[in-house]
Amino acid sequence: MQNSFSSCQQSPRVGRWILLLALAIFLPSFSAALSAQQPMLIPQPRELQTKAEPFQVHANMEIVLLTPVAPEDRMAAGTVRKELKLTTGQVFPIVALPEPPQGQPAIVMGRFDQPVMRNLLSARHLSTEGIGDQGYVLDVGADTVVVAGKDGAGLFYGAETLRQLVVPSGQEARILGVQARDWPALQYRGTQVDLSRGPVPKLSYLKKVVRTI
Repeated sequence: MQNSFSSCQQSPRVGRWILLLALAIFLPSFSAALSAQQPMLIPQPRELQTKAEPFQVHANMEIVLLTPVAPEDRMAAGTVRKELKLTTGQVFPIVALPEPPQGQPAIVMGRFDQPVMRNLLSARHLSTEGIGDQGYVLDVGADTVVVAGKDGAGLFYGAETLRQLVVPSGQEARILGVQARDWPALQYRGTQVDLSRGPVPKLSYLKKVVRTI
Protein backbone atom coordinates (compact mmCIF):
# COMPACT_ATOMS: atom_id res chain seq x y z
CA MET A 1 0.00 0.00 0.00
CA GLN A 2 2.83 2.36 0.91
CA ASN A 3 4.67 1.67 -2.37
CA SER A 4 1.49 2.31 -4.33
CA PHE A 5 0.95 5.66 -2.54
CA SER A 6 4.57 6.70 -3.13
CA SER A 7 4.25 5.86 -6.82
CA CYS A 8 1.13 8.00 -7.09
CA GLN A 9 2.93 10.92 -5.45
CA GLN A 10 5.94 10.67 -7.78
CA SER A 11 3.98 10.33 -11.02
CA PRO A 12 3.16 14.08 -11.36
CA ARG A 13 6.85 14.87 -10.89
CA VAL A 14 7.81 12.28 -13.49
CA GLY A 15 5.15 13.69 -15.80
CA ARG A 16 6.61 17.18 -15.49
CA TRP A 17 10.09 15.89 -16.30
CA ILE A 18 8.76 14.07 -19.36
CA LEU A 19 7.00 17.26 -20.48
CA LEU A 20 10.16 19.35 -20.02
CA LEU A 21 12.20 16.78 -21.92
CA ALA A 22 9.67 16.77 -24.75
CA LEU A 23 9.78 20.57 -24.94
CA ALA A 24 13.57 20.55 -24.99
CA ILE A 25 13.50 18.21 -27.96
CA PHE A 26 10.58 19.86 -29.75
CA LEU A 27 11.37 23.56 -29.45
CA PRO A 28 14.72 23.56 -31.33
CA SER A 29 13.21 21.56 -34.19
CA PHE A 30 10.14 23.84 -34.20
CA SER A 31 12.38 26.92 -34.29
CA ALA A 32 14.39 25.44 -37.15
CA ALA A 33 11.20 24.67 -39.02
CA LEU A 34 10.04 28.27 -38.63
CA SER A 35 13.39 29.64 -39.83
CA ALA A 36 13.22 27.35 -42.86
CA GLN A 37 9.81 28.65 -43.89
CA GLN A 38 9.68 30.54 -47.14
CA PRO A 39 9.61 34.32 -46.70
CA MET A 40 6.47 36.16 -47.76
CA LEU A 41 7.34 37.97 -50.99
CA ILE A 42 5.21 40.11 -53.29
CA PRO A 43 4.77 38.62 -55.77
CA GLN A 44 5.79 35.16 -54.61
CA PRO A 45 8.36 33.79 -57.10
CA ARG A 46 7.43 30.79 -59.22
CA GLU A 47 10.41 28.83 -57.88
CA LEU A 48 11.80 29.55 -54.42
CA GLN A 49 14.11 27.58 -52.16
CA THR A 50 15.27 28.76 -48.75
CA LYS A 51 18.79 28.46 -47.38
CA ALA A 52 19.82 28.15 -43.76
CA GLU A 53 22.67 30.69 -43.98
CA PRO A 54 21.93 34.34 -44.79
CA PHE A 55 24.20 36.94 -46.37
CA GLN A 56 25.59 39.27 -43.73
CA VAL A 57 25.84 42.87 -44.89
CA HIS A 58 29.25 44.26 -43.87
CA ALA A 59 30.56 47.81 -44.04
CA ASN A 60 32.99 46.96 -46.87
CA MET A 61 30.30 45.48 -49.12
CA GLU A 62 29.84 46.77 -52.68
CA ILE A 63 26.96 46.64 -55.13
CA VAL A 64 28.60 45.49 -58.36
CA LEU A 65 27.10 46.03 -61.81
CA LEU A 66 28.75 43.86 -64.44
CA THR A 67 29.84 45.85 -67.48
CA PRO A 68 28.51 46.96 -69.89
CA VAL A 69 25.90 48.70 -67.76
CA ALA A 70 22.58 50.00 -69.06
CA PRO A 71 21.06 53.11 -67.40
CA GLU A 72 18.03 51.16 -66.14
CA ASP A 73 20.37 48.69 -64.45
CA ARG A 74 21.83 51.51 -62.38
CA MET A 75 18.31 52.37 -61.26
CA ALA A 76 17.76 48.77 -60.11
CA ALA A 77 21.02 48.86 -58.15
CA GLY A 78 19.95 52.18 -56.66
CA THR A 79 16.78 50.67 -55.23
CA VAL A 80 18.86 48.00 -53.46
CA ARG A 81 21.21 50.63 -52.07
CA LYS A 82 18.24 52.68 -50.84
CA GLU A 83 16.80 49.66 -49.02
CA LEU A 84 20.12 48.91 -47.35
CA LYS A 85 20.47 52.54 -46.29
CA LEU A 86 17.01 52.48 -44.69
CA THR A 87 18.04 49.41 -42.70
CA THR A 88 21.65 50.20 -41.81
CA GLY A 89 21.99 53.96 -42.28
CA GLN A 90 25.01 53.32 -44.51
CA VAL A 91 25.34 54.22 -48.19
CA PHE A 92 27.02 51.37 -50.05
CA PRO A 93 28.98 52.13 -53.25
CA ILE A 94 27.68 51.06 -56.66
CA VAL A 95 30.61 50.11 -58.89
CA ALA A 96 30.79 48.91 -62.50
CA LEU A 97 33.26 46.07 -62.94
CA PRO A 98 33.98 43.49 -65.65
CA GLU A 99 34.12 40.71 -63.02
CA PRO A 100 32.94 40.23 -59.41
CA PRO A 101 35.51 41.13 -56.74
CA GLN A 102 37.42 38.28 -55.15
CA GLY A 103 37.39 37.80 -51.39
CA GLN A 104 35.00 40.68 -50.73
CA PRO A 105 31.28 40.59 -49.91
CA ALA A 106 29.24 41.90 -52.81
CA ILE A 107 25.84 42.04 -54.42
CA VAL A 108 26.50 41.26 -58.08
CA MET A 109 23.92 42.38 -60.64
CA GLY A 110 23.79 41.81 -64.38
CA ARG A 111 22.00 40.17 -67.28
CA PHE A 112 21.73 36.66 -68.66
CA ASP A 113 23.53 37.55 -71.91
CA GLN A 114 26.72 38.74 -70.20
CA PRO A 115 29.43 36.04 -70.43
CA VAL A 116 30.67 36.68 -66.89
CA MET A 117 27.15 36.38 -65.51
CA ARG A 118 26.56 33.16 -67.44
CA ASN A 119 29.74 31.71 -65.90
CA LEU A 120 28.71 32.89 -62.46
CA LEU A 121 25.27 31.28 -62.75
CA SER A 122 26.77 28.07 -64.12
CA ALA A 123 29.19 27.85 -61.19
CA ARG A 124 26.20 28.08 -58.84
CA HIS A 125 24.23 25.50 -60.84
CA LEU A 126 21.57 28.07 -61.70
CA SER A 127 19.67 27.64 -64.94
CA THR A 128 17.99 30.38 -66.98
CA GLU A 129 16.22 27.88 -69.20
CA GLY A 130 12.52 28.58 -69.63
CA ILE A 131 12.62 32.03 -68.05
CA GLY A 132 10.55 34.46 -70.11
CA ASP A 133 10.76 38.21 -70.59
CA GLN A 134 10.94 40.29 -67.41
CA GLY A 135 12.30 37.22 -65.61
CA TYR A 136 15.20 36.97 -63.20
CA VAL A 137 17.34 34.62 -61.14
CA LEU A 138 18.26 35.45 -57.55
CA ASP A 139 20.75 33.57 -55.40
CA VAL A 140 21.69 34.66 -51.88
CA GLY A 141 24.89 32.98 -50.72
CA ALA A 142 26.94 33.46 -47.58
CA ASP A 143 29.59 35.54 -49.39
CA THR A 144 27.88 36.86 -52.52
CA VAL A 145 24.39 37.76 -53.68
CA VAL A 146 23.68 37.34 -57.41
CA VAL A 147 20.80 39.05 -59.19
CA ALA A 148 20.54 38.31 -62.93
CA GLY A 149 17.80 39.55 -65.23
CA LYS A 150 16.82 38.45 -68.69
CA ASP A 151 16.31 42.13 -69.53
CA GLY A 152 16.16 45.48 -67.74
CA ALA A 153 12.71 44.80 -66.31
CA GLY A 154 13.82 41.38 -65.07
CA LEU A 155 16.80 42.84 -63.22
CA PHE A 156 14.55 45.47 -61.67
CA TYR A 157 12.06 42.85 -60.45
CA GLY A 158 14.91 40.75 -59.08
CA ALA A 159 16.13 43.81 -57.16
CA GLU A 160 12.61 44.37 -55.80
CA THR A 161 12.51 40.79 -54.50
CA LEU A 162 15.96 41.22 -52.98
CA ARG A 163 14.81 44.35 -51.16
CA GLN A 164 12.14 42.34 -49.35
CA LEU A 165 14.76 39.92 -48.05
CA VAL A 166 16.74 42.62 -46.21
CA VAL A 167 16.16 42.39 -42.46
CA PRO A 168 17.79 44.20 -39.51
CA SER A 169 20.58 42.40 -37.66
CA GLY A 170 21.61 44.50 -34.67
CA GLN A 171 23.22 47.66 -36.05
CA GLU A 172 23.72 45.98 -39.42
CA ALA A 173 21.55 43.95 -41.78
CA ARG A 174 21.37 40.53 -43.31
CA ILE A 175 19.74 39.18 -46.43
CA LEU A 176 17.71 36.02 -45.98
CA GLY A 177 19.18 33.05 -47.84
CA VAL A 178 17.10 32.04 -50.84
CA GLN A 179 17.42 30.85 -54.41
CA ALA A 180 14.67 32.04 -56.75
CA ARG A 181 13.62 31.96 -60.40
CA ASP A 182 10.70 34.06 -61.49
CA TRP A 183 8.98 35.50 -64.54
CA PRO A 184 5.45 36.84 -65.10
CA ALA A 185 2.57 34.77 -66.42
CA LEU A 186 0.73 37.82 -67.77
CA GLN A 187 2.02 40.72 -69.82
CA TYR A 188 -0.05 43.28 -67.90
CA ARG A 189 -0.58 43.00 -64.17
CA GLY A 190 -2.24 45.24 -61.61
CA THR A 191 -4.11 45.55 -58.35
CA GLN A 192 -7.35 47.13 -57.15
CA VAL A 193 -7.97 49.60 -54.35
CA ASP A 194 -11.66 49.91 -53.44
CA LEU A 195 -12.40 53.50 -52.35
CA SER A 196 -16.16 53.02 -52.04
CA ARG A 197 -16.20 50.98 -48.83
CA GLY A 198 -14.67 51.47 -45.42
CA PRO A 199 -12.26 54.24 -44.40
CA VAL A 200 -10.83 56.35 -47.21
CA PRO A 201 -7.15 55.36 -47.53
CA LYS A 202 -4.51 57.98 -46.82
CA LEU A 203 -2.13 59.20 -49.50
CA SER A 204 0.76 57.43 -47.76
CA TYR A 205 -1.11 54.12 -48.09
CA LEU A 206 -1.78 54.69 -51.80
CA LYS A 207 1.88 55.47 -52.35
CA LYS A 208 2.78 52.25 -50.56
CA VAL A 209 0.45 50.30 -52.89
CA VAL A 210 2.14 51.88 -55.91
CA ARG A 211 5.60 51.00 -54.58
CA THR A 212 4.49 47.43 -53.88
CA ILE A 213 3.07 46.74 -57.34
